[in-house]
Amino acid sequence: MAPTPLVTLIRRALAKRLRQSELLTRFVGGEKTDPADRFFLGGRIFLNRFEAWDERDLTTIGLYVVSEEPIDTDINPPPDERRLMVGLEIFSREDATVEERLDIIGREVEALYRLPPLGALIEDEGGPDTLLKIIWLGNDRGYIPEGERTIGASIMAFSLEYQLPWEDAELPPWEMAGATWKARAPEGEIEAKNIVHIKQK
Repeated sequence: MAPTPLVTLIRRALAKRLRQSELLTRFVGGEKTDPADRFFLGGRIFLNRFEAWDERDLTTIGLYVVSEEPIDTDINPPPDERRLMVGLEIFSREDATVEERLDIIGREVEALYRLPPLGALIEDEGGPDTLLKIIWLGNDRGYIPEGERTIGASIMAFSLEYQLPWEDAELPPWEMAGATWKARAPEGEIEAKNIVHIKQK
């Protein structure tokens, strides 16, 4: 069985961090009912953007990766550092308190996403703690008029930088191919000479 990608472990850690908040539990409460469902971690927090959400499930949070790219560096050899763009979609029923509700949830999410606890949660998932930085990029607020009732929406964006762990390639160690060096006397025309002996099969 192939190992779980580190990006998947990071998404799970981000979602579990939200589940640790008693404040968020008031808005997205509920327990996981199907242990085999890998995309629903309980508390109406989903890791699958194509999940069909019912209005009765609101308030709901969807968490997903928007993009991933390498980080430019002048280090040689370059470390395999990546930048994830992570999006959180928060949907809630439109009523007299929806704006305040989205404000509270947004500020709580910002406060929860700090490196030390996130790194520990990734280790709990079986991955390495290689997080470098997480930055809140912004928050778009709006409404979804489709459907029987208008739904309040808040889209949060985060930039998360991490380094892939070094993995040794499964190749035999490089050998010198029988190369030797023999220096000539100072009076010679050639100061050094490479002698390469290639084994014949």
